[in-house]
Order: sequence, then structure tokens, then C-alpha cells
Amino acid sequence: MTDQKFSPFKTDLDQESALAVLRRVTDGADDGELYFERSKSETLVYDDQSLKKASYDASEGFGLRSVKGKVTGYGHSTEISEEALKRAEGIVSLAVCTGGATLADAPARTNQKLYGALNPMGEVKFSGKVYLLKEINEFARSLDRRVVQVSINLTAACKEVLIMRADGATYNDTRPMVSLSISLIVEDNGRRESGYSGGGGRFSLERIIAPEDWQEKVREALRIALVNLCAMPAPAGTMDVVLGPGWPGILLHEAIGHGLKVILTEKVVVRLPVSWARRLPRRKLPFWMTGRFPNEEVRSISMMKERLLVKTCLLRMGNWSDTCRIVKMRA
Repeated sequence: MTDQKFSPFKTDLDQESALAVLRRVTDGADDGELYFERSKSETLVYDDQSLKKASYDASEGFGLRSVKGKVTGYGHSTEISEEALKRAEGIVSLAVCTGGATLADAPARTNQKLYGALNPMGEVKFSGKVYLLKEINEFARSLDRRVVQVSINLTAACKEVLIMRADGATYNDTRPMVSLSISLIVEDNGRRESGYSGGGGRFSLERIIAPEDWQEKVREALRIALVNLCAMPAPAGTMDVVLGPGWPGILLHEAIGHGLKVILTEKVVVRLPVSWARRLPRRKLPFWMTGRFPNEEVRSISMMKERLLVKTCLLRMGNWSDTCRIVKMRA
């Protein structure tokens, strides 16, 4: 696999033969295309003041598709050759063996470009990328003495796509992708916290490795780590709720309602005397009997509701809540 522009019809396939195959599998279909793709990616990971990982991956292949109604025939291979294309044709043609459909119109072309047709992996030499990661590591440690670990991930990728339609039209797209992520760990008085910052997009690698770009990411990761280092536990438990004018019920819903969802999905177990448990109107109360006890003196009643509803239901039947007792609450 070379770094030249992806052109499968110049290196692997005859364009007229591939078009003939595509027309045969889309004859009588609603839609279909022949899709080619080549992907390349490179990842460098710098951690613990050394280069921990350097990987390169490359792959290419094609996909042949035919659609008729609700049926889709699809064949693909990581080998771009006439033999592989013929094997895919035999599978895809089964989807439209009956024919009778009309092929859909091709998508309209556009001159709008959202990103450039470039390969970001070749913009900077490998040695230059390693030196950059080392520079980022040293810069992060120089900002604060509490920085004890710096992890950096630099990724560059390029995906090249070529699509052929049954009318012979071809569509090309080159999709670059770069990303840089920085993670810091700070330590003070035995406490460790982390911070993370990163970014990327479909643009040149030179943009993301510019000092003004990666230095801002380092400072942001450090800021987050230091905020976490000084963070205090959030208040919890019973607290006052102040309602303002207007529609305070919304505040109640957000502040209390969502919290009660945990309670509403828990199982409440109640123990009652057997003689009383037999008199419970099951069709009116949302609970059911579960099991017996050896001495037949009490039975357990479980329900997927909160404690308050259990007590309310029992009070409506008399003073039973004086003698019944909620003995266990389990998820």
C-alpha cells in the first residue's frame, strides 16, 4: 500500500469490467453502488516521560450493494481484485433476482468542501512528532510542581473513498482526521486528582501541533486537575428546598422527583400477622404475598413502592400500622 492517491481503477481493477458487474447487480433494483475505501492511521502515546506506543494501521477494500424494496444484498472484501468482485456479485445478485424495480437517481454533486483533501500523517516526520510529545510533557511539568504524570495521545488518520454508480459516475472524498489529547495527574499531601483536555478535527496536523494550540490544552488539563484537587464533597442528605413564584412544581420534580426514582424501584418488605394479611384487599393495594414463615405467625408482603405508600395503605384499613413493621428494604 503506497502513499499515492487512491485510484483502484489504475492499480487493481479495470473500470469498464467493474462497471459491467455493477450494472448487472443493479438491473431491476431500486439502488446500488460500488464502494472503495482505503484507510490509514497513526497513533503515538507518550506516558511516564517516554514513548510507550507507536502504531500504524492501513487497510483497503470494497463493498458492492444492491437494494430492492426491503431486501439488501451486500458483498465486501479486503482484497480489491476482479476475482473478489465476481464473488461478491454472486451474493449481491440474489437480492434482485426477480427484477422489476427502477434505479434511483444519483445524488446531486456539490462544489462545497468542508475539509481539504490532505494526508495529515505525512506533514511531520516521525522524529518530529516524538520531539513534540516530549516538549509537551516538559511544558506540563514546568507549570506546576504538583504534576506527577503526563499522558499524551497524538493521532492522525486519512480515509479515501471512491463510489461508482451504475450510470458510470464516480464520487471521490478524502477525509483527514487529527486529534491530540492530554491527561495530567497532580498530587498534593497524598491526594491525587486528574484533569483532561483535548481536541481535533478534519484539518492539517500542523494546526493541532502549533504551540498556541497544545499549550492551551495543557493549561486547561492542569486547571481541571487542580480544581479537582481542591474540591470538597458535595452536600447530601436532608436539606431545605426554597420554592420561588411561578411554577415551583418543576423545581420539585427536578430536585426531588428524579431522586425518588431510586426509591420507587426498591422493594419494600412488610411483616404482618397472618390473620390480617389474609384480609388485605389485593386488588386495591399494589402489593402481593411472598412466601411463608415456619411458625405461621407472620407473612411478608413486598411491593415496588416507597415506604410512605405502604404505611398509607395500611392506615386506610384501620390501625394496622401500629402493629405491622417494615423490617427490610432491599433493591
